[in-house]
Amino acid sequence: MSLTAQERFEELCAGYVLHAVDEDDRRVFEQMRALATQDMRHTLTQMQHAAWYLPGSAERHEPPTYLRARIMESIAASRPEEQHAGWWERLAASLTVPRLAIANAALIVLVIAGALTYSSLRTANLSLQTAIIQQEQQLTELRSELERKESLLSVLAARTLEMVLMNGLEVNPGGYGKVIWDPDRRAAILQVSNLPTIPTDKDYQLWVIRNQVPVSAGVFAIRQDGREPFFRIENLAETDRRSINAFAITLEPAGGVPQPTGPMYLLGSSL
Repeated sequence: MSLTAQERFEELCAGYVLHAVDEDDRRVFEQMRALATQDMRHTLTQMQHAAWYLPGSAERHEPPTYLRARIMESIAASRPEEQHAGWWERLAASLTVPRLAIANAALIVLVIAGALTYSSLRTANLSLQTAIIQQEQQLTELRSELERKESLLSVLAARTLEMVLMNGLEVNPGGYGKVIWDPDRRAAILQVSNLPTIPTDKDYQLWVIRNQVPVSAGVFAIRQDGREPFFRIENLAETDRRSINAFAITLEPAGGVPQPTGPMYLLGSSL
């Protein structure tokens, strides 16, 4: 059965990178290399990389003592010209690689090339998995933000809306905000601006001042995450504008308190 061009290329490639082909095969391989496909070039690159590791995989052996002594005696007994010629002949003979050794070396090259390919694929697979995880996290965050905005818009779509504006007080004169609520569903939107960011052990708390008594309407925080300062309020304690004296925002311990204890940042009267 005749070999395909790819198979012939691979057959010659192992011997070529090990400098173990004769002159005719070398010329044939270089002609094929000039016209090589992308797969062939990839095979050559992998085998070249593997060949770099090949010297370290061979074990070193010292020649027997008696053989070393005979070689040295032979060199000493020869004429200078013969010593020179004999030394090169012996060196050439020692560099002659049996065909079985070439086959074994080629097999080692292929194994190492396969290992390098597997390592590259594994690295690429890990990078792809990391990218997928990051994209899934971003998608989850986008879905959460979309749900939040749809929840806010559902309040604005109500048939009847009430609104109170709030202004900054002495502790934060540049702040302002508003409360927009749907009296029928008791749902509201709180919007604030120019409130300072706060540490994790603090929360801002919204109060409905009803009949001169403050009632908590929930807590929120301003963090350094770039999120828009809009918050939805469920089950507003009072929705009748005639019973609401004002809305206020104070700074309290995280989780909120039953009655205001901290400084007041915003205040807005409903009258």
